[in-house]
Amino acid sequence: RRLDLALVPSGVVGRLNLVRGPSSLIWGPNTTGGVLDLVPRALGSDGQLMEADISTGLPLRGRAGATYLRRSGPWSSAVSVDAQANEGAALANSLPFSQPDPSVRTNSDRRAVSALGRIHRRLRSGATVAATLLHLQAAQGVAPEGHLDPAVSRVRFWRIPDWRHTTLVMRATAPLSRFGVDATVWAGTFGQTVHAFSDATYEQRAGGQRDGDETVGARAVLETVGPAGTLRGILWGLASAHRQLELADGATTERFRETEGRVAIEAETQVGAATALLGMSLDGFRPLEAGPRAVGDGFRLVGLVARAEAPVSGMRVHAGLSRGGRFPTMRELFGQALGRFALNPELGPEVTWQAEVGARSEGARASGWAALFARRTTGTIEQEVLEDGRRQRVNLGSSRALGAEGGVAVRVGSSLRIDASATLMQLRGRNGDGAEVPLAERPERLARFAVTTSPPDGWMWAAEVLAVGPAVSLVQDGTTTLPTSARLGARLGHRWVVGRGLVDAFVHLDNATNTVHLPQAGLPAPGREVRFGLRWTR
Repeated sequence: RRLDLALVPSGVVGRLNLVRGPSSLIWGPNTTGGVLDLVPRALGSDGQLMEADISTGLPLRGRAGATYLRRSGPWSSAVSVDAQANEGAALANSLPFSQPDPSVRTNSDRRAVSALGRIHRRLRSGATVAATLLHLQAAQGVAPEGHLDPAVSRVRFWRIPDWRHTTLVMRATAPLSRFGVDATVWAGTFGQTVHAFSDATYEQRAGGQRDGDETVGARAVLETVGPAGTLRGILWGLASAHRQLELADGATTERFRETEGRVAIEAETQVGAATALLGMSLDGFRPLEAGPRAVGDGFRLVGLVARAEAPVSGMRVHAGLSRGGRFPTMRELFGQALGRFALNPELGPEVTWQAEVGARSEGARASGWAALFARRTTGTIEQEVLEDGRRQRVNLGSSRALGAEGGVAVRVGSSLRIDASATLMQLRGRNGDGAEVPLAERPERLARFAVTTSPPDGWMWAAEVLAVGPAVSLVQDGTTTLPTSARLGARLGHRWVVGRGLVDAFVHLDNATNTVHLPQAGLPAPGREVRFGLRWTR
């Protein structure tokens, strides 16, 4: 919901958990693609930790951050602040249009500050309460599509001088005599101003828009444990309002409102070392207001999940099947993005069946995992380019993905670690007439190989290769193939013990070979960039 993960202060993130495949219904609707769970950093015992870092780099950039963690008895707290600025992303290739500078991507600069505060308390009864407040603020450019000729095509010359996001999350857990309760409520605001310009000089204003969002939500999980296992009841709800105002004479503010909800029940049981999960949900989405447009009746979906896991020959083997969906957002239904999109009043939700089988092995020195998966989606939400250059969101008849993925991690000696992983997919889409169509911006091959050494002090280094296979992207007259790429990154650092603290000096080299990587036609990812700095921890 308009959260930019690149701005979240990393000093208070303990780890990232990727929840994928058929999984618990507690995550709410619209999660068939998986969930990225940001787990807060916390101290394991009473004490405090202070951390500060500063860095700079080329193309010209700077960053400074500070984090403070504290734990005292039942209380835990964390505060982190971060500020960053850069003149733009490095450019690894030449672009035919809207690119006067050969080295720095046009209009890709950013200025941003962020802050996060969290407090947590454990009560004598075993209950816990926690509150987290996150605020992000930025001013940034939006790079234009460098493959489009502005004389004949619609090109996005936008700047965002004001971008703000604030979220408050409150959570409480309580073990009761027969039941356990886990309740979360959250509220968030978002606002931005978008200025549109007539060309790549960004001197003459051609329009703009102001947006504002307010969202409140809640989730309650009621859990009871009996002889047959664990039974959960899940309630999840959200209400959101959006306002937008075109920056033009006589324009009026349009208001959009919607609600989403889930009612679910799931059971989890254990037989010996094997576990099984079975659940069912009813999800709903209803637009309440859509400016001057008719809102319709909304959508309903039935979700299902079944998953089993058991030990086999020293491994944990799992199999799962699920049915879920993704509702179109209010922006997809009613947003025109300063004339970039044409509305589709017939746009509906996606419904996805997915199945997965896999295995994982954990050892003292080595671990590995592998999975086979299949997904079939009806009503896949995709984009198409109209003759006038605008895009429109449409529902395909169906799409499917068949794939395999796996990875290994090996520790060599006391500080050297080797990681490798790969994903291979076969993707197919079909329109309403049954004809095969490509799925845009979905690469069919992904791979990573990394070597890391991290002793407690002295020299540290790491190297990583990220490879991305072919994909297609939308262009004015259909689609174009995006080339494969392999990007090399490296890190060198040294750690000293200074008094009661640690000092790290580091150099990061991203995309060392200046490889061209295109996630989307005309919008390349950054080329070679270097960062160096210091971090102090106590």
